[in-house]
Amino acid sequence: MPQIEHCVFFKRAMKVTDNEIAKVMEKLASITERLNGASNFRSGTNISPEGLHQNFLDGFIIQFDDVAARDAYLVDDEHKLAGAMLVELINGGVDGLIVFDLPIAR
Repeated sequence: MPQIEHCVFFKRAMKVTDNEIAKVMEKLASITERLNGASNFRSGTNISPEGLHQNFLDGFIIQFDDVAARDAYLVDDEHKLAGAMLVELINGGVDGLIVFDLPIAR
């Protein structure tokens, strides 16, 4: 089974501060540290000069050892709580969110 890069990009609501986003990212990072098979949490703001972001300016990536590790993360109660917190900070709620899982060739 391939490793997975779990990529999440979102459109931050105008009123949301960097501090509010940082709190959710810290929570997601702690979940990544706790779960077996999850690693390499990275988050940040888009820096591409191409201008093709379509207002998806913030995001994070988590690496999973395999599909089973990713699936354990998806049903984790703390992940669900952090996800709900994040959706509250997104312009358009879940409609302002993209989740894209990429297989990593070994």
